[in-house]
Amino acid sequence: MAIDATMRGVLEQYIDSIVIAIPNIVKVFFDPSNKALQIHDENDFAFGVALGNIQNAFLTTFVSMQARYPNPEEIAEINYMISKRAPEIRNSISSAKLT
Repeated sequence: MAIDATMRGVLEQYIDSIVIAIPNIVKVFFDPSNKALQIHDENDFAFGVALGNIQNAFLTTFVSMQARYPNPEEIAEINYMISKRAPEIRNSISSAKLT
């Protein structure tokens, strides 16, 4: 069973909101005065933060709305939808670091 159109729309909205929030993510984690995190690859770190936020927010909503966890087929579709937008997320990270 694939995720329904409503849940696909919710996932797309979460991805959109993260793309918009990436400049703030970059600002918070890559402030030159805070080197305590010892991040070695800033782009990959920001990408991981973005993916984690998307997955956490979406899965929380999915469980709340569907009263169950997604099955393997739904998880595959969720991962596919996120991976299709990965270049956009990475581009937003690169753009945010230039400003």
